[in-house]
Amino acid sequence: GAGAADGHLAEMYQRYAQQSFGASLPLQPQQQQQQAAPLQPAPQAMQAMQAMQAMQRPPPPAAGAEVERAAEAAQSAELARAAGEAQRKMQQEREELRLEREALRKEREKLRREASLQKEMRAAALPEVPVKVAEPTDRPSDKEGRLPCRTGNKAVAAAAAEAVAAAEPNSDDQLWEVLKQSMKQKSSSSEPTVMLDLVTMWTPVWKALPATSFGRGPHTQHLGVLFGQRNASGILRLDGAELLPTAFVWEPPIIEGRGRTPSLLDQAAQLAASLESALRAFLAETFEPWAAQQAEASKADRNCVGWFLCNDGEAFALSKPLLELGSSGGEPWRRLVVVADRAKSSAEDPAVEVVKLGGSKPERLLFDLNSTPEEDSGAVQPE
Repeated sequence: GAGAADGHLAEMYQRYAQQSFGASLPLQPQQQQQQAAPLQPAPQAMQAMQAMQAMQRPPPPAAGAEVERAAEAAQSAELARAAGEAQRKMQQEREELRLEREALRKEREKLRREASLQKEMRAAALPEVPVKVAEPTDRPSDKEGRLPCRTGNKAVAAAAAEAVAAAEPNSDDQLWEVLKQSMKQKSSSSEPTVMLDLVTMWTPVWKALPATSFGRGPHTQHLGVLFGQRNASGILRLDGAELLPTAFVWEPPIIEGRGRTPSLLDQAAQLAASLESALRAFLAETFEPWAAQQAEASKADRNCVGWFLCNDGEAFALSKPLLELGSSGGEPWRRLVVVADRAKSSAEDPAVEVVKLGGSKPERLLFDLNSTPEEDSGAVQPE
């Protein structure tokens, strides 16, 4: 920088001398040397120029750039392949789930059809006929040896075989006539023995019951008495009911073992014994005195002919204390019970069964539901 400045001053001095005196002044030896030598940039300027050139030049490619790009391409391909495999697996699982749902739907439809068919068969059940069956049966029978209508094809075949053996037909036409007579005799007494009036018997009970808990929470059962009369045809019409204001509620106790943890069977046996003990105490202290009072008070205007039990998710189960209630005592109302499951019932369609107690085994009776109560002119006192 200093040399360039001196040279510049010398050049300006020469120009001034030429303009002023018409000749150039002699240069000093140092000035001549500076003028003769070419101008050289300063070291700081050289370094700055080199730094600027280095910044403008593109950086040299790295040695492993191709390897990195190849690795990235392979990783992308692997991710794409894994994503495609996961998508195919998800589609396969969806298809399997769809097939399982379809099979479950068909199974439910099959069960629904079977239940509907059983309901129709139950509604159109054949009446009781005197038959002789050598092998034992699990169905209850009365003292005359008659099997109920739900024994099915075995009772029909036995009755037809006895009729055919008695008639000794000599041709197919005679055999057909014997079978028709046997079936006509069987269908002549297919009327129910009990008639339940929905409007006067079930509807008041349904409105008085609390909302169902579907078997959750404490074990709860509701009891009451039934009123009705038997008409001239022998059909018992249940046209009234009275609900016990107090329900039976049982909370399972905590089972504690003596020095050891009781097994599941021991716990179940202890819980069953606790439930039966509490129910017996409730029947003896609360229900039976109340039911006797209702039966005594109703003699003037209506007849107490039975009692009813409302389960909550236990279907039509009758525990030992309830069976003992129907077998003990001399009151007629103890012998007939209507069991309802309010978890499966509604105001228009009750899930009920009519059971006759007092014998060696409980006997289910054939009944019908009536939604339009009628006045029975030929009513007689119940037995």
